[in-house]
Amino acid sequence: CLGGPTPGATMSKNVHGSSMQTVVNAVSQRHLTTQKNLPSDLLPAPILRLIELGRYAEASERLQKLPRSPLILETLGVCLMRSNQNALAVSLFRRLALNPGTTVIRMEASDGLRVNFATAILLHGSPSGTLDILQDLQDRDCLPAVRMKAAIQRWANGLSFWRRLDWKWNRIEPANTQVPIDFELGEFPFTIGQAKVASELPSDGKPPKRTAPKLAA
Repeated sequence: CLGGPTPGATMSKNVHGSSMQTVVNAVSQRHLTTQKNLPSDLLPAPILRLIELGRYAEASERLQKLPRSPLILETLGVCLMRSNQNALAVSLFRRLALNPGTTVIRMEASDGLRVNFATAILLHGSPSGTLDILQDLQDRDCLPAVRMKAAIQRWANGLSFWRRLDWKWNRIEPANTQVPIDFELGEFPFTIGQAKVASELPSDGKPPKRTAPKLAA
């Protein structure tokens, strides 16, 4: 369970402004290495179904009404990216990943959170920021990191000579940079199939007890 504000408080429908910041800051005080499929962090089956169907905008609306947790917020951030709400995704992941009032990523932030933050930054037009984040991953060769670095390299190869030189030597990207993406945006902090099974657990989070079969008389 989360410490801080009263458990069960829900996120505002509008993720702009101080309400989102209050929620994210409260959640960010705990360890951010999200453990997958914990009973206390399960997602409702209807939301998982929306995600499976690719209906990310609808999923994000429902996620905003759930009690806050690292799993909920990271899942919301991925849904925001996949529904073209990039500015909101950047704001959310920035508050989750960074130490308050700084541009320094929390030491305890998981690689998954860092990858999602890097993806949001890339969509927001900062390939240099993305590379800085990916440089600090524990697993720099994970698939999402490799894909993003390859996309940035292809983008850089398409720049004019002077722009490319400025990028190579000074890591300066042109204004309004858009790096073409040919892969799925973001990484959910769970495996869809596993989470779907977990969502069917009883409300107490414990698997049902198995009873011995009755023997024939």
